[in-house]
Amino acid sequence: MKKVLKYLAITLGILFGIYLVLCFIGPKEMNFSHSIEIAQTPDVPFNEVADYRNWSHWSAWSARDPKMTSIYSGNPMEVGYKWEWKSESEGNGSQEIKEVLLNNKVVSELRFEGFDTPNKSSFTFEPSASGTKVTWAVEMGNVSFFFRGMMFLFEGTMKEDFKTGLARLKESCEN
Repeated sequence: MKKVLKYLAITLGILFGIYLVLCFIGPKEMNFSHSIEIAQTPDVPFNEVADYRNWSHWSAWSARDPKMTSIYSGNPMEVGYKWEWKSESEGNGSQEIKEVLLNNKVVSELRFEGFDTPNKSSFTFEPSASGTKVTWAVEMGNVSFFFRGMMFLFEGTMKEDFKTGLARLKESCEN
């Protein structure tokens, strides 16, 4: 039994050491974006994004938790419009519009329960030869030391969610 505990302690120590190294080399700030071309004028994807009630049609997070409960306050497409959600699988949080440029840009403050610092999320809508280039971006600001190790996994997951969400947004807008 002592031998098993010894190997378990050594294994846990090694894993903790690896995680600490990841924390040292992990990003202090995290910013990323993903874009997609949508064969529509900018007003179509803008209307989908600037009204949070539409997100259930295309958001990867809403698709993973159809039981997510949502509360909306304020007026869609206006500064102060807010979406608060509760989700067992995706966590609880809120998103509030902080800046709107009609058919051009939506900037929001994104908060997750358990984290003090808000994140900045934005969508831009640029006319293009094939319709509209939609870019979804997030700025996560300062990442605390012990969360930096997780950022490698988190970044990959977020990028996949953005890619999936934008593909579903494209489908929603083009059909």
